[in-house]
Amino acid sequence: MIIILAGSAHGAIRVVPDSYPTIQDAINAANSGDTIQVKGTGVTYDQEVVVNKNHILGGLDNGSGLPVVTSSTGDAITLEPNNCEVRRFVVRAADGVGIYVDNSNNHITHSYYVGILSQTTSIFINWSHL
Repeated sequence: MIIILAGSAHGAIRVVPDSYPTIQDAINAANSGDTIQVKGTGVTYDQEVVVNKNHILGGLDNGSGLPVVTSSTGDAITLEPNNCEVRRFVVRAADGVGIYVDNSNNHITHSYYVGILSQTTSIFINWSHL
């Protein structure tokens, strides 16, 4: 008898705004290792996003451009844990920094942002524009 167990080493994919109205709602519902996929809907996501688990936060251009994350009251995106990834976003903040990095081994790729503050010495930035 041969038994084959199939499973995935990858987490779930949670889609904003299809399944969750805000990016933070998707993060709060997610488990470590999940991917939060945010569609560019032509609407700016005016939120303070706090990534508090190891996630991939990925923007998706579905014909309306990359998703835009901004905050009028603080930092637009805060990465709290190690090993997070932010890719394919436009990020800016009026009263803080675009992306605040509070830990190590985080990756920011293929994004456009205004301002980044890192409290660590280990951050990877690739093909991103200040």
